[in-house]
Amino acid sequence: MAASAARQFLVICEVNGNFAATCTLIEKAFPQPTLQHLQVIFCVGKFFGDDSTSWLPYETGEKTWPFPTYFISGQETWSQPIDGLSQGGSISTNLHYLGDAGHTTICGFNIVFVSGTYDEQHFQRQSRNSSTTYDPFYAKSLLTDIHQEKVDVLLTCEMPVGWSGLIDVPVNEGATVNALPVTQLVSKIGPRYHVATAPQFNKFTPYVNPSKMNETWLLCLAPVISGSRTYFAANVQPLSSYSESEYSRIVPHPTSRKFPYHQQPKISSPSKVTSKPKAKHGRKRKREKSDFEEREGFRVFKRHQPADNYICKRCGSKGHWVKDCPLNEEGPPAEYVCRRCRQVGHWVYQCPVRNSYCKQSCFLCHGSSKFNLGMVILENEHTYIMCAKGPVIEEDFIVAAKQHHSSLNSYNMDLAKDLLQTLQKSMEPKSLIVVDRRYGTKASSHDFWEVFAVEPNV
Repeated sequence: MAASAARQFLVICEVNGNFAATCTLIEKAFPQPTLQHLQVIFCVGKFFGDDSTSWLPYETGEKTWPFPTYFISGQETWSQPIDGLSQGGSISTNLHYLGDAGHTTICGFNIVFVSGTYDEQHFQRQSRNSSTTYDPFYAKSLLTDIHQEKVDVLLTCEMPVGWSGLIDVPVNEGATVNALPVTQLVSKIGPRYHVATAPQFNKFTPYVNPSKMNETWLLCLAPVISGSRTYFAANVQPLSSYSESEYSRIVPHPTSRKFPYHQQPKISSPSKVTSKPKAKHGRKRKREKSDFEEREGFRVFKRHQPADNYICKRCGSKGHWVKDCPLNEEGPPAEYVCRRCRQVGHWVYQCPVRNSYCKQSCFLCHGSSKFNLGMVILENEHTYIMCAKGPVIEEDFIVAAKQHHSSLNSYNMDLAKDLLQTLQKSMEPKSLIVVDRRYGTKASSHDFWEVFAVEPNV
């Protein structure tokens, strides 16, 4: 990151009408040498007091806010300065309300913000009820409309459900205000920083985003007069300043944990709450040891036998798939031309040409705009192994070719097996179960293997 591109922001939490104490904190902070690049201040949580007493000097101009500050609001008991400002606006010199919910760009930083808190009944509304007074509960539609890319900062009043997965010590999440919509929002946009309110300060270990190049740092800040740390400053290059190629090469912080918010329950609508559960028409059978077989040193799911009416297109016989046809070993007819390299003498799946092309919209193509290089754990010239973006179990991996039509199951199988051997040694004494994910997909899809590391007795 170029030093000249670095910019700083400062975040403060839960002013709660303590404007004099907050201004004193800011005035002491921004002259510090460590904050020489400070561009803007953000504030999360309850902003106003219970009445207008502490606000009047700033409304009349008797006092001036010392530095440009943008804030969201929480469970406000008095909200007159922001009534009617659902889209945000300035309420005093250097003091600006961001609005109900949305995204904006401030000093080069891409900001997503959500004012208020979650309430199940109010959440199902199409919009906040009033446009003339502040509504402390956000609506579902405001969050689903947010599709911002390269988000630098997410500002919320609530912590995401599942944040305890970022620490090693068991903890009760009920001690903080958590909300599932916040979890779903942070999972979708993958911000670099997520700032929320909590009883005390904590900067959690960063985690990897399944769909983004950057890691996410979750920060919780304490109220201004709590005695705990109430502010946080960051000196970073805005993600919007990265070109697409630069952004695709971002590597998450080496201490980053796996994504903590997997398999969160969906928020049900009132109609779903009162509806009768659907009857189950069957029970999914558990996998048995007989469902697997050893193939070249790895446990794999047994391949289904072809149907009775299936006829091999190569020899015209029944009882085997075309890939297992005995005629394959005899080689192709003299007039057969491989459609991959336009040469004769071999079947297309035996083609020695390993390279194909990189499809930019494919998240499995190494080097595409959708590919997350930080998830890769092993690689060679033509294949790689990465951590699964939505793991079923803790040790869940993806094996794929680096280019779109360089199939593992034909052109690069030997290299893929070499990587599997390395992975097997690193996971011992666990066993690897390899699942070929090409079945049921389109012919133009990027095929891959999913690998599970399980205990030997599973």
